[in-house]
Amino acid sequence: MVAFRVSSIESLSATISAASAATSSSDDSVDASGSLCCHLKLLQPCQFLGKSPAKVSRAPKLPSFL
Repeated sequence: MVAFRVSSIESLSATISAASAATSSSDDSVDASGSLCCHLKLLQPCQFLGKSPAKVSRAPKLPSFL
């Protein structure tokens, strides 16, 4: 189960990196980190402000893999 989370996060960051590289020809590393940060900001309200206690308990595990 942990391996599945790691692989899904790696594929997500790879997708973000590929998308940022396709949309901008400047510094890809900066664009990728900016896109990743943007996605994390969009995900955090769902995880930390969710009504379900399960979402709140799972949220601290994500930053450890990133």
